[in-house]
Amino acid sequence: PEFSASNPVGTGPFTFVEWDSGNGGSYSADAFEDYHDGAPAIDGIDDAIISDDTARYNYFLNENADSTGIPTSKYDPSLHSSGETLPGGRKLGTYGPMENDKTVNSSSVSTIDTYYVGFNMTKVPKPVRKAMAYVINREQFVSDVFKGRG
Repeated sequence: PEFSASNPVGTGPFTFVEWDSGNGGSYSADAFEDYHDGAPAIDGIDDAIISDDTARYNYFLNENADSTGIPTSKYDPSLHSSGETLPGGRKLGTYGPMENDKTVNSSSVSTIDTYYVGFNMTKVPKPVRKAMAYVINREQFVSDVFKGRG
């Protein structure tokens, strides 16, 4: 634990500065000027580990972070505009205006996620579980629950 928190080993364009385990955790790293491919375009990284989606989003809205994901509960598809699609499928665009009246750059890429409905197998009979599988309209579920992001 002492080694990993005070002198972690890395090979990238940043050098470790600090790890703070309080309040979920945060770390900082500075640009490594002698990196073999040249120094990075930014001076450093400060990252806070915030597990609650809404708290993380509010941290971003208050301009304490440069990037975040938008929780589905806060996402409005009408505020998203698509732009360029890069090789590999990454899509660039904009999102906003948000609650702080700012419009931000957006970037999205397809991911592999799995969501499921779990049943207590000893209490829910197999015919009920099968019926659930038949009755769910997956396209409508993605549209209504995930606001089209799926």
